[in-house]
Amino acid sequence: MAATINGSNITFTTILTSSNGLTVVQGTSSRYTLTIYLKTISSSIFTLADPSTGYYATVADALGSNYSTDPVNTGQITLTTNGLKFNGTFYFIANETSPSPGGGNINVSNGSCTNI
Repeated sequence: MAATINGSNITFTTILTSSNGLTVVQGTSSRYTLTIYLKTISSSIFTLADPSTGYYATVADALGSNYSTDPVNTGQITLTTNGLKFNGTFYFIANETSPSPGGGNINVSNGSCTNI
């Protein structure tokens, strides 16, 4: 997985898991952990928004700040089929949830993942 976070190009080591009925795509780098949660997985376009929707994204940075998409700070992921797996492109803006809720946003653009 790769993405541009606040203007910096980041490459992630990615794992795919399931949790509470959601497919979880998690990428880690030395600076960030980026996680995308998907209620269903199919060739489609999904809005990444509030966690209650089952489609959302979070970012944690190495400085201890956490961010999440919400009803105002949203984005999208587009999934396409690749045999039995999926490839995706994504972008979103996430709002700080800790340590200062509402303290700022993080901008994720040019995201891509393969073989979900």
